[in-house]
Amino acid sequence: MRRDWTDNIANHFWPLIMKVKRHLECFHFDDNSCWQKNDLDAVYLYIAAKLCDGEDDKSKELQHAIDKHDFNANVVKKLHGIRAEIEDIVHSLLRVSEMQQRLKTVLGHYSSNP
Repeated sequence: MRRDWTDNIANHFWPLIMKVKRHLECFHFDDNSCWQKNDLDAVYLYIAAKLCDGEDDKSKELQHAIDKHDFNANVVKKLHGIRAEIEDIVHSLLRVSEMQQRLKTVLGHYSSNP
């Protein structure tokens, strides 16, 4: 699949997505050991649970992810940073989508009322 270099939305968000990917791939524990496959599964579960958990009280899934994998405070801080990057991208994409819908409505109004 070829990338459309004139697509401003893709040009903006693609580097952000690749940054998150690099953070996940190059993530190191405090002892500088790299993630293993089992670690990545735990990381994905934890980040997914954190993304889905919007309440002050932890959901069962989040509590399970926390209890199942004993991440130390430094790792949790790094994981929260990655989660925040993902959340920023998602919120921005949602705003872009909403703006595109509104733009269609505005342009449709002006094109039908010269």
